[in-house]
Amino acid sequence: RLDDCHGPPFAPLDRLAVGLVDTLQLSRDGRDTPEERARILTTCNRASTFLCAYGSLAGLARHLDWGSGLSPCLRLRRVRLRQCALSSEDVLQLLRCAPALETLVLISENLSGVECALWERPPPPCVSLTTMELTDCALSAADAAGLLALPPRLQVAHLQAMDLYGLGEALTRDFPHMSELRALDCGLSHADAAAVLARCAGALEGVSL
Repeated sequence: RLDDCHGPPFAPLDRLAVGLVDTLQLSRDGRDTPEERARILTTCNRASTFLCAYGSLAGLARHLDWGSGLSPCLRLRRVRLRQCALSSEDVLQLLRCAPALETLVLISENLSGVECALWERPPPPCVSLTTMELTDCALSAADAAGLLALPPRLQVAHLQAMDLYGLGEALTRDFPHMSELRALDCGLSHADAAAVLARCAGALEGVSL
């Protein structure tokens, strides 16, 4: 585990057995710049868990895009980021670099406009992603629908503290594997709720709307 939440001094990356680092934990009290935090992520590319709270990762997409279609391959399975100044493109590029990702938790990130970003470049595959939790991420109904459509086998979706009025019409696909759905404080209408539930018929076990 690489805990970069305190310091300095910091552990020199060139002296670490980076192949043995399974968990990355960063925060605002760790290294100073987004560039340094991005370097930790790309250097410890075998880590399965990435946690960051209140530490800026602004511009992460630039560090995960090497040009000519090349990017680092990250073995992440679990990501939880809170108030890290991420943009929609930062998150999408992270997803492109982490094809084995299973759980994505984003809190207080400004992902407004992610629907448009999905049209600008090929979307990430997200073939392993089964859990998506998005809280206070400034999403519109169209933005949320675009993100929810990415994982082909989404099982758990948690949406909270966003204006998602119209989500029922914005959804473009069914979710036959969805077992747990929560949309709290999202301004859904009765028509939205009915349409969303209809899209999730089959495996649904828990609902909170």
